[in-house]
Amino acid sequence: MSRVLFRVGFIAVLIFSFILASWFVIHGDVEFSADIARDFHLLRELDEKKIVLIGPRSSTGLFHGPLWTYVNYPAFLVGNGNPIAVGWGWVALASAFIASCFFIARDLFGKSTAYIFTIMTAIYAAYHAHAMYNPHGAMFLIPAFFYLFVKYVRTDKPIYLVSNIILGALITQFQMALGIPLIVLSLFYFTYHCFKKKNFKHLGFFLILPILLSNFIVFDLRHNHILLMKLTDFVGTKSEGQAYNYLPLVKDRINVMLTGVEIIRTDRLGYLNFIMLAITFFLIYVQIKDKKNRDIYLAFLYFYFGFYAVSFINKGPILYFYTFPVFPLVFLIFSSLITSRYKNFFIILFGVILVLNIRSGIFDIQATKSIIGNSIYSWKFLNNLSKEVFKGNEREFGYFVYAPDAFAYPAKYSLVYESKRSNKKAGYFMKNATTYVIAEPPPLNNPHMKSDWWITNQVNIKAKPVAQTTFPNGYEIRKYNLTGKEISVPFDPAIDPGLNFR
Repeated sequence: MSRVLFRVGFIAVLIFSFILASWFVIHGDVEFSADIARDFHLLRELDEKKIVLIGPRSSTGLFHGPLWTYVNYPAFLVGNGNPIAVGWGWVALASAFIASCFFIARDLFGKSTAYIFTIMTAIYAAYHAHAMYNPHGAMFLIPAFFYLFVKYVRTDKPIYLVSNIILGALITQFQMALGIPLIVLSLFYFTYHCFKKKNFKHLGFFLILPILLSNFIVFDLRHNHILLMKLTDFVGTKSEGQAYNYLPLVKDRINVMLTGVEIIRTDRLGYLNFIMLAITFFLIYVQIKDKKNRDIYLAFLYFYFGFYAVSFINKGPILYFYTFPVFPLVFLIFSSLITSRYKNFFIILFGVILVLNIRSGIFDIQATKSIIGNSIYSWKFLNNLSKEVFKGNEREFGYFVYAPDAFAYPAKYSLVYESKRSNKKAGYFMKNATTYVIAEPPPLNNPHMKSDWWITNQVNIKAKPVAQTTFPNGYEIRKYNLTGKEISVPFDPAIDPGLNFR
């Protein structure tokens, strides 16, 4: 009877997670923030060129690989550029990831761990499924990367070594800040292991790595070593002629490492996840002492602390999208603690965590009432905004798009998307007798970043708008009727940076 109830509960949680993951797309929406909108412009680029060597620009000035663009391209193609189709693709990717987690955990620790790990990753992935970008690709692969590492160390079978290297390269294509530390750690230990076991031939498989990362090499050769120069600057240890001060980075790494893992999704008290991680490390110690899966726990500690140690090549703070893809690996190890001598305590603890995370999911669903179709980062809102622009009587018009970040990726994509579905001729960043300016509102912490100065001094439109629509979230549509003389006044071409100087 207890097994039946457990299975019913397991299925119920998976159904809840699927509903949570699908909530936005069911309601015709996805989050369309700057990074996600940027990815859709990259998908447009891939649709045009068919082959691309590089992906989105990173926060450090380097570039990620194009793998996330290729992964999303089938859904983009089927949906004819509709973000809702890609949103369903994200749900499908999350579902495949959750299924992989079950089999990985079952092989390493058994069925009990597999059920718990699957539940934890299902709920966690559901929180992310409405707004995915390239770090999520890395998140999907990290548990498998770890699994293959353990399997090679245990068996010395080359297939696991090769597969681990391949996944390490794929993770790097998704997110360099994750892939590079993981590859460094993996290859460093594999080198030691091969010498210890006298498997010297296995070292030759390392040559697969530069082949899998050859797109970066080709891109660098074609663009005067721009990546190499950026990488040299990125890992440099000098700052304006002085030795770099690593103390703030040490404090940052320790803080993120000990408090940042979202075992409890919403830590309202601010210290619950620190307690959860402390319990996790204590029970890992108990497991190692009891000689239960000692090799797996030591491998986890090696990668977890090693990741933060290697991350010092990054001279900046550890950002959230550098760390959240690693959380499922922590969830795997946490789930395995049901096999410890403190099984009953763990079951109670997991029950509390599960209730809190489901509660957070319910709150998230309730919060979408003010987001879906209303937020400035709502695709549904942006799509309706663009349709409003195309409602006018004119058969031809030009338009400009303003955003405080200068890129304006979300509204630009929605207008390009609507333009392809309209029989009107819409000139992207072009003055015409009828010209529209679509303006994102300024951020709350800087209300002076309005579009007025930009319109007057950079677009060089001095006329007053003949119509103006302001939406509740602050977005504006301004319509201008321009004379031939006003049309002839050029605008500053720098106002459209495109895909960040690619």
